[in-house]
Amino acid sequence: MQLHECIHILEAAAIAKLKQKNPRGDEAQCLSNELDSMLADVNQLLATQMSQ
Repeated sequence: MQLHECIHILEAAAIAKLKQKNPRGDEAQCLSNELDSMLADVNQLLATQMSQ
């Protein structure tokens, strides 16, 4: 399995978890921000790996 496929699976799982948990709005925003931050880190790692 390719790394980008893993990322899509992780994204889908995280979104499903957010929907399942159905938190209050501010909590959802916090989780969303955390997810965005994690995805940015993963994308940066990917870019680093691709350039090597």
